[in-house]
Amino acid sequence: LDTTFSTITSVGALASGSIANGFGTIVTSSSLSVAQGTFTVDDSSNNVITDVLTLVHSTSGTAATGLGVGIKLQLEDSAGNVDEAGSIDLSYTTSTHGSEASKLVLRTATGGSVGDSLSLTSTSLELGADAAFTLSKPAHSSGTATLLTIGGQGAGGSSADGGGIKLVPGAKTGSGSDGSVVLASASGTAVVTVASTSVTAAQPVQITDATDSSSPTSTASLKSAGGASIAKSVFVGETLNVEGNVVLGNAATDLVTINGVLQSNLIFEGST
Repeated sequence: LDTTFSTITSVGALASGSIANGFGTIVTSSSLSVAQGTFTVDDSSNNVITDVLTLVHSTSGTAATGLGVGIKLQLEDSAGNVDEAGSIDLSYTTSTHGSEASKLVLRTATGGSVGDSLSLTSTSLELGADAAFTLSKPAHSSGTATLLTIGGQGAGGSSADGGGIKLVPGAKTGSGSDGSVVLASASGTAVVTVASTSVTAAQPVQITDATDSSSPTSTASLKSAGGASIAKSVFVGETLNVEGNVVLGNAATDLVTINGVLQSNLIFEGST
């Protein structure tokens, strides 16, 4: 064992036995049993990263997608069995020389089995397995809670665009249904649901912007290119301007009441 580079040059190069200071035991089956150990490098570098540990997986064949190296983490369970509790795995997604790409996977145990919990590449981050997954900050004990912020890409230079944030639900297959984006309350109740064909608000929607409207196409606090279907009452605090036909009531029993001063003639073109 070279104590400078921490490298075993070949399997079986050292016979079974202890290393000074009780660091561990070299076993000829290529395993190192360690009671507790620390890898330390003390050099003159004070502003760069030093690789203290290097793990290598080479192959006698031709490297291909999926070639990887991992660290398996094991724990003793309540029955005294030593089981895998998680792992850190790095593998090639492209093994072509000069175009190498890889992904880092963190795996954890759930229900007695170890599965992917996080998969990271240079362009994507996948969280969780085929089950519900929650992303949250830890609970706090006092004071005001802090925000969880998801930020878009900031611009650099003197004149550049900032990056946006897109929430994309899962796409369906066959006769299934596309996923939706849900904004929920603290209790988990859906407040706003964005589906493939509609946006549904389960709670009152309040618009605090006070921009007035001067025409059907002018900028306003609320502007729609289509119609509006309203099942309940409508109250207008100021002027109601209608540029087009007005139909009041659709049945013989409907009652139309006008409170106010008519500024012009009221003309009936049908039965009254």
